[in-house]
Amino acid sequence: MKIGDIRYIGVVKAVFITVLLAHGILNTIGFQSYHETVKSLHGNAEFFNAAFFYHLMCYIPFAEIMLAVLLATRKANRWILSFGFILFLIATYFYIDTEQSGSPILFLSLAFVTAWFIKNTGNLYRNKIQLTY
Repeated sequence: MKIGDIRYIGVVKAVFITVLLAHGILNTIGFQSYHETVKSLHGNAEFFNAAFFYHLMCYIPFAEIMLAVLLATRKANRWILSFGFILFLIATYFYIDTEQSGSPILFLSLAFVTAWFIKNTGNLYRNKIQLTY
């Protein structure tokens, strides 16, 4: 079995969707505390201190949920995955700029998995399992 095998892609896709949904829903439920955290981190940022990045970071939980839903419903294509990749890289660099410890690792790993999905987009929906009786 190779890494590009359909079984690996299915397992990685299921775990990725679960992580995106869990992280997005938890930050959406506690959006007030998430917003306050982003607001306080925005003051510490040196490079990413523009208002654009502040507002972009506030919408990341919603983008995570939408990306997970699009992946689960098989509607994600290369453009949507590329948008997610760029968004996760910006989030990674924002948290590195504000000297956070755990968040850059999470977003960098999400960016790498998204890049892997972009590479294997053709395999994401190939070989759909059909139940026959």
